[in-house]
Amino acid sequence: VISLTTPQHLKCALQSKIRSVKKDVNFSYHPFLVILGKGIVTSENQDWIKQRLKMSTALRVNVLRVIPQITLHAVQTLMLKLDAAAANNQTLELAQALRHLTLQVISKTFLSLTAKQSDATFAKYYLPIVDECNKRVWHPYRSFLFFLPFWWKHQYMVYK
Repeated sequence: VISLTTPQHLKCALQSKIRSVKKDVNFSYHPFLVILGKGIVTSENQDWIKQRLKMSTALRVNVLRVIPQITLHAVQTLMLKLDAAAANNQTLELAQALRHLTLQVISKTFLSLTAKQSDATFAKYYLPIVDECNKRVWHPYRSFLFFLPFWWKHQYMVYK
């Protein structure tokens, strides 16, 4: 495993050394394949290049220019939620809030959905799947416990 710590190293790996980059699909990504499929995140070599070329039109320069503005707005909204929680002496699950934020930015950027629309659609269906997948990373046996309710709920959410 190699960790890239500078933008120059990442650029080198993703542009000139992409054929050397191997993804751990069989272990690390395995629980997430139900939502990732064989897309750009899990593909390698020629498949990755084809996926990347398809994405290049979606990631035009004008789209890349608005992402920071959309992200800033989403972060400011999250900060207001954090301030409200602190003022009311309440807690806020930060990991879950950041997942919502990520989906809101993607939804706004590519589908022009508001944060509320994103939360009502993508977050409602996607986040329970991600939560179970994260649990399966740490507890792989969960994939085999078909006799327990969480297993069936996960199957149902993936189906939906």
